[in-house]
Amino acid sequence: MVDKTPDKIANLLKILSTAKEMGDKVGEGQVYCHLSEAFFRSKDFKKSLEYSLKGLSVVKEIGDKPWEGRIYGSLGHAFYRMGNFEQAVKTTPKIFV
Repeated sequence: MVDKTPDKIANLLKILSTAKEMGDKVGEGQVYCHLSEAFFRSKDFKKSLEYSLKGLSVVKEIGDKPWEGRIYGSLGHAFYRMGNFEQAVKTTPKIFV
């Protein structure tokens, strides 16, 4: 099976740029979450964490609770895979915001 993750990441970065140019905060927050998930699948957990935190900032700013919960789940997974179990345990319950 061919790994399409690099293409997906490149496409998501283009979409992110467009969302920012348009001032689309909802789209921006969602794309950050999708980028986090793509980097997680490629086992780049630091990048996954980076994009989750950026997305969390945006979705909190606009009050998007469903996406906030989804991003907390992504954060918990990234912390876990990086071996930061204490932070994973603290973060994961926040998915029920």
